[in-house]
Amino acid sequence: MILRTLIRLSLALAVVITTLVAIGLVLAQSPLAPTDAYTYPGSAPCETTLQACIDGLQDGDVIHILPGEYTASLTLNKAVSLIGSHPLTPTVLRAPIGQRVLSITGATINNSVVISGLQITGGDVSAGGGGILISDGAWPTLNNVTISGNRANNGGGIYINQTGQAAGPVMIVHSQIVNNHAVDSGGGLYLSLGQVLLAGRGSIADNTAVNLGGGVYIDRGTFTLQNGQIDGNRAVTANGGGLYLNNPTAIYTQITGTLAHNMAAGSGGGLYAVNNTVQLYGGVVFSNTASGNGGGLYLDKGSLTLNGPVGVVDNHAQDGGGLYLNTGTAQLAGGQLVGNGASGNGGGLYAGNTITISATRFLANSAGNTGGGLYAAGSGEASLANSLFARNNAGQAAAGLSLNSSGTATLRHLTVVDPGSNAFEAIVVTGGTADIKNTSMTSHTIGLSRTAGTLTADYNLYFGNVVTQSGAILPGSHDVVGFDPLFVDPAAGSDNYRLQLFSPAVDAGVDAGIYTDLGGQPRPIGHGFDIGAFELQADVVNIGPTVGGTLNYTSTTGTTTTVILPPGLVSTPTLIVFNNVSTETTTIPPLPPGLALSGDVFELNAFVNNTQVQDITFTLPVTIIFRDAEAGGTALLNSTLKLYRYEHPPYGDDWCAVGECRSGEAQWLDIHNRTLTANVLGFSRFGHFGANSQHAVFLPLISQGH
Repeated sequence: MILRTLIRLSLALAVVITTLVAIGLVLAQSPLAPTDAYTYPGSAPCETTLQACIDGLQDGDVIHILPGEYTASLTLNKAVSLIGSHPLTPTVLRAPIGQRVLSITGATINNSVVISGLQITGGDVSAGGGGILISDGAWPTLNNVTISGNRANNGGGIYINQTGQAAGPVMIVHSQIVNNHAVDSGGGLYLSLGQVLLAGRGSIADNTAVNLGGGVYIDRGTFTLQNGQIDGNRAVTANGGGLYLNNPTAIYTQITGTLAHNMAAGSGGGLYAVNNTVQLYGGVVFSNTASGNGGGLYLDKGSLTLNGPVGVVDNHAQDGGGLYLNTGTAQLAGGQLVGNGASGNGGGLYAGNTITISATRFLANSAGNTGGGLYAAGSGEASLANSLFARNNAGQAAAGLSLNSSGTATLRHLTVVDPGSNAFEAIVVTGGTADIKNTSMTSHTIGLSRTAGTLTADYNLYFGNVVTQSGAILPGSHDVVGFDPLFVDPAAGSDNYRLQLFSPAVDAGVDAGIYTDLGGQPRPIGHGFDIGAFELQADVVNIGPTVGGTLNYTSTTGTTTTVILPPGLVSTPTLIVFNNVSTETTTIPPLPPGLALSGDVFELNAFVNNTQVQDITFTLPVTIIFRDAEAGGTALLNSTLKLYRYEHPPYGDDWCAVGECRSGEAQWLDIHNRTLTANVLGFSRFGHFGANSQHAVFLPLISQGH
C-alpha cells in the first residue's frame, strides 16, 4: 500500500539523514583533545619536512598544509589531522618513486582524525595500498580527498586492514578514488578486514584491477554505500567489475547510491559475491556489463536481498542480464528490473536456486534464448507474488517467465503482459512442479505453456493470446478467458496495469493467502480477490433521485474519510466511486509554490450506465469529512491545511482550494475535534495540502469498504 511504501521510503531517508548528520557532526567537531593548529611549511616543528611536523605534534593537533606539491612517503601513527587547501589551489602529496603516499596506523586514530583537502597521487608499491594504507585499528575520516594515479599489487588507491578491532568504519565522504590500478585485485580499494562507509558525493570510479574487483575488493568486513557511486571500474581478466566479495564475512550494503558502468571480463559486471551477504535497500544498479554472467550482480552462494526502491536497470551479460543467482538465496521486494539484457537466458533475473519475489516490477527485459523477465533453473524453489512482468521479450521462448527448475514454483497475483502482441509465451513450465493462481496473462502468442513437469493452474485471466494454454495442464474451472482486463494505461512507458472499475479481473480470484497488492494496498476490496498484481482500490455506492448514500474509509493510521451524498443529487441512477490515487503510477499535476502534499490524493467519480460522467456538478452539496485519529494531530492539526482540487475550465486550470474557485462551496477546519470538512458541488481530484509547509508529511488514506 502507499502508506507502507511511503513509510519505507521515509525510514530509508531517515537512515540517510541520520547517518549523514552523524558524519556532519564528526566533521564539525574538534579533533581529539585539541592542543594546537600548525601550518606546514611553518615554524617548528613544521619547518623542515611534513613527516617531522607530524612526529613533533600531539594527539588532537591539526596540520594545515599550504597549497603546493610535496613529495613524501608519510606515516601517521597519532591522532593528528591533515588539512589541505581548496581544489582550485590544491595541496598535492606525491609519493617518491616506488613508495606509498600515506600510511595511517594505530587505534588512537578514530574518526575525529580528518584527512581533508588533499590530492594523493603517484604511489606505487608491490604490497597493498599505493595511495593510502590504513591498518592496526585506525578508522579516520577522509573528507574531500582525491586519491588518483596510484598503483599496488592489491588496493591501488587504498588498502584497509583494521586488525585490532577498530571501533568504527573508515568514512570516505565527498572523496574521489579514481584512476588507480591493482596488479592483482581491488583497483580502487581493497578491504582486507574492517568497515568502510562511502557517503556524500564520494565515488570510486575508473579504477582497474587485472584480476578481481576493478573498483573494490572486500575480503572480510562490511562496505556500505550511501549516496556515493561506484562507477566505470573494470576487472580486466576476471570477475567483479565494480565490487568483488570474497569470504562469508564480507557484507555489502547499499542504502542509496549508484553502482554503474562497471565492466568485468568474467562475471558480475557490477558486483560478484562468493558466499556473502549482499543487501540493497535503495539506489540503482545501472548499465554494468559482464562478458560472463550477471551483468548487474552475480551471487554464488550466500544471500541477496533487494528490499525497497532499488532499480536494476540496463545491465547486460550472457545469462542473467540484471541479476544472476548461481546458488544461495535471493529475496526481492519493492524494486524494479528494467531494460536488462542477456544473450542467453534470464534477461532480468537468472535464478539457479531459491528465490522469493514480491512487489517487484520486471519491465522491458530481454533474453536471446528464453526467460525475458525471469529464468528459474537448478533445484530451488520459486515463490512469486504481487509482481508485474511487462514488455519483456525473448528470442526463443518464454517472454515473461521460464520455469525450468526441478523444484516447486508458486505464482500468485502476477500480471504478465505486453501492450503489443508478443511473439512468445507469457509463462513456460519445462520442469518441476508449478502452481499458478490469480495471475493475468495477456497479449502473448501463448498464455501458459507446459512442456515438462507438473502444472496446476486456476483462477487466472487470459486475454489477447493466440493460444490460451498449451501442453498438459491440470486445469481449473474458474479461469476468465477472452475478456479485456481493462488496465488503466498499459501503453509502453506508462505501464499502469491497475484495474479499471469494471474489469473482469475484479473479485474473480481466490483467497491465496496474499493480503496486499503490488502497491501495498490491502486485499480484498469488495466481494473477493482480484486477479493480477493490483487490487482495485475503489469503493462504490449507488445513488438516485430519491436515494443517497455514505462512503466511509479508514487508513491504517486511523484517519477516516466520510463522503455524504444526500438524495436528489442526480436525476438518473448513478454509481459514485471513491478511488485512492496511487502516486506510484499516477502523475499528480505539479503543486503551486508553497504547497506540499500533506495527506491523500483521491478521486470521486460518477458512472451512468457503466460510462464515466465527465465534470459532474450538483445542485446540492456533497460533504467530505476528514478526521484525524491521532491525538497529537500529525495530519490535520495544522492551521494551514486545506482541501485542494485540480480544476478544469470554466472553474480554472490548476490546483485550487475548495471554496475559492466555485461559488457555493466551502471548507472549514475544526482543530479541537481534529476534522476538516468541505462542501463540494462537483467531483475532480482532491488532496490535503498545507499552504505554508516546508516539508511533506505523508499519511495516505487506504480505501476499505465497511
